[in-house]
Amino acid sequence: MVEIQQSVSDDRAYRYFKLESNELQVLVISDPSTDKSAAALDVSVGSYSDELAGEAHFLEHMLFMGTTKYPNENDYSVYLNQNGGSSNAYTDLEHTNYHLDVLPGALEGALDRLAQFFIDPLMKEEALDRERKAVDSEHAKNLQSDMWRTFQLSKALASPKHPYSKFGTGNAKSLANVNQPTIKAFYEKHYSANRTALVILGQESLDDLQRLVEKYFTDVPNRSLPTPQFPGNPFDNLPLQLDVVRVQQDICLELEFPMREVRSLYQSKPTHYLSHLLGHESDGSLLALLRKENWAHELSAGLNRSQSDWSNFSISIALTELGFENWKTVVEWVFSYLKMMRQEKPQEWIYDEAATVASVHFGFFRNEILLVTQAAWLPIFTCMQRNMC
Repeated sequence: MVEIQQSVSDDRAYRYFKLESNELQVLVISDPSTDKSAAALDVSVGSYSDELAGEAHFLEHMLFMGTTKYPNENDYSVYLNQNGGSSNAYTDLEHTNYHLDVLPGALEGALDRLAQFFIDPLMKEEALDRERKAVDSEHAKNLQSDMWRTFQLSKALASPKHPYSKFGTGNAKSLANVNQPTIKAFYEKHYSANRTALVILGQESLDDLQRLVEKYFTDVPNRSLPTPQFPGNPFDNLPLQLDVVRVQQDICLELEFPMREVRSLYQSKPTHYLSHLLGHESDGSLLALLRKENWAHELSAGLNRSQSDWSNFSISIALTELGFENWKTVVEWVFSYLKMMRQEKPQEWIYDEAATVASVHFGFFRNEILLVTQAAWLPIFTCMQRNMC
């Protein structure tokens, strides 16, 4: 058990521990002044582990369909709604996350219901077709989303030997052969307490929050599963230039760069120093120059993919029509700026400025941002997107 030292700008109390019974990792946060309690449970399995396209996502849906203790499919959502709360979940490449918020007095009941997802879910046969259609509906919605379209396009360009290339969302066709035995087998193969992390925020004391965890999550089975490994970078055919027809009436230039994994650098976050400079809007910044030429409206930069063995840094520029006509020069200016960043040693005043911004963000989001000064760059591809209607 570890009591976590608080920041000078944070009045919450934190405690990290592992349940002795099953190795589930837990962080509890006590904030007597909070007007909402919340919890998030993350399992280290995602679409990378799919045997059928969309299987991990489909399982996420099925866990909401009742448990042995609470067999009514709507009990979880009804309880949260009746107590001023809500819930959601998402399946990523290497993780599946379930989260909720609820009025403080109802936290215990919410945790009880959430825990049952990972103790004894029913995954009812009669719910399979309905949830298959729900997944297919999500996929149909994504077809008109520029973000999802370009995401899937990047997957299609990845090495087929790397699981990043998989179609992770799934649809009715890819999930046609998923039945109750196969989805239960996937659950038992990949869900385990030792692969799970839980965070809880409540008005209760740290001791009381820990007691709630021990009461409701001790029975989550530990199958002693190893953490899955997916080594290597998915892109081996670079550089690439893509021209994409967008759904939205806008023009976007995106430059993406693969790099080493940065999760292990969580205490220093080197990409924040880079994004602070690239996304700056003051005089002398890249965006200020583009705006002066009437070539761009906005520019953002930052880490947009962080996996266990690789990461992806993106620079996104909203171009004007004139900027689109001069997009090659825009790219040249971006790389000139990157070259200057490599040549100049890290500056303390830049660090201090970024740290001040991070401190302000911390005050609003309670999520401290730490910075350092180095990163390696390798281009993935340049992606030019515009609406052609």
